[in-house]
Amino acid sequence: MSVAARLKQFMESHKVGYRVLYHARADHLKDPIAQLDLNPQFCAKVMGVADEKGVLIAIIPMNAQLNLPALNKLTRREFKVTSRLVLDKLFIDCEPGAHPILAEPYGVNMVVDSSFHQAKDIYFSSGTHTALVKIAKDDLRFLTANQMWGPIAFVNNSVKNFSLLKQNEADEQLAPFSIPFIDPLVQASHSHYQLPKLPEMLMNLISLGKWQTPAVDKIFEVLNEDKSLTQSISGFIQSQSQYLKAGNLQMAFEMGLDYDTFLVYAMRYSIEQQFQLPKVGPLGLNAFWLYAQSCALLSKYLAKECKPALGIVPCVANLCGLVHNFGLLLMGHWFAPEYRLMNKLMGLNPKEPITKLEKRIIGMGHAQQAFENGHAILGAWLMNYWHMPPEVLAVAKFHHSHYDGEHAPYVDLVVVVDQLLKTIELGDGENAPLNEARLHRLGLSHQIIDATLQRVFDEHPHLSKVSMSTCA
Repeated sequence: MSVAARLKQFMESHKVGYRVLYHARADHLKDPIAQLDLNPQFCAKVMGVADEKGVLIAIIPMNAQLNLPALNKLTRREFKVTSRLVLDKLFIDCEPGAHPILAEPYGVNMVVDSSFHQAKDIYFSSGTHTALVKIAKDDLRFLTANQMWGPIAFVNNSVKNFSLLKQNEADEQLAPFSIPFIDPLVQASHSHYQLPKLPEMLMNLISLGKWQTPAVDKIFEVLNEDKSLTQSISGFIQSQSQYLKAGNLQMAFEMGLDYDTFLVYAMRYSIEQQFQLPKVGPLGLNAFWLYAQSCALLSKYLAKECKPALGIVPCVANLCGLVHNFGLLLMGHWFAPEYRLMNKLMGLNPKEPITKLEKRIIGMGHAQQAFENGHAILGAWLMNYWHMPPEVLAVAKFHHSHYDGEHAPYVDLVVVVDQLLKTIELGDGENAPLNEARLHRLGLSHQIIDATLQRVFDEHPHLSKVSMSTCA
């Protein structure tokens, strides 16, 4: 099926011409739009909003953000943005996340942004992740004659690179953002500010675990895409752990190496050599990687104990725990003198929140701006730059601040894990009792947490012996 059945029947029953543009399977509209070299201004995405009267679909350009106050003024209602899951339920014959802009065949009203008046043709999801639909603007006007059009979007001029935009950006708190002082640094030719690239194989490996733990044969299909990198990662794993001592990578998986653990090692190998940071101290590389790996492990284990209705995917929780503090790596790589000072301050003041220590750093120019923004904002920017899943972006951006968006369960989970690791002097979690409301939202009790911690310590005894002295 290249076009959702209801969508196809609706267009053909109105005798409207359309063209189907096929492309390789892609999770985000940005990928086929880039492959087909389409103007994102004339490519439409779906935003779901709702109030007490029900759900409404807003249709806006891919390079724009929803102007919610303008929409509310136009409709004289008080909408709030809904999650993607709400849209998945509405578009019942479509693949999850692939939402066509014609909402009438699904029994939903819609508002179309008036900027599409400037288009000759408009492109949108076919209801699948393997094709787009091209339709003439005049035909769209005909099909939406009973629907409202109006100025409900504004173009995000701060985002110059369209690839940073995600399909169905239904979470306004995670809207594409830019940090003014970073953009010129990255765009400059000065090698000091160049960012490390994530290998395509690694990104494909991450995509495998978006919904569930992938089968070993699927993992090896991805690993075979870059055998040289796979061999290098295998050598790194052999030097760091008990895996691969007795044979090759295939045997390691048979002996207990799992997807999540392999991903941790692959991520570390792929970027560690590209970031230049001190090795010792609470923010040194030794402590950082021990913390990151521990956070990934605990996040994955506790994800399995959370309320099933939350839909927390253990593989995604593992990734969130691993990379959510990478803003620290970026800080240390770009602004070494100031980072060394913060590393020293954290060692002298282990109970002081890192968000306060960042504000105490006096730097010059871009360094001052970086520490004022804080590592969470820098980390979220980096995750966006790397096209990480939105759950990861949410955790990176909000693990030190309030967030109640679609991906709040992942943020809550990692905040809990950060606090637990802080009790063994790892990481930057808050020195405070666990928030009971947060535990209730996750469905975690202190008994479950204690039992999970004991299980982790039993299976990974090196964690129970951790102290900052081991990282010195």
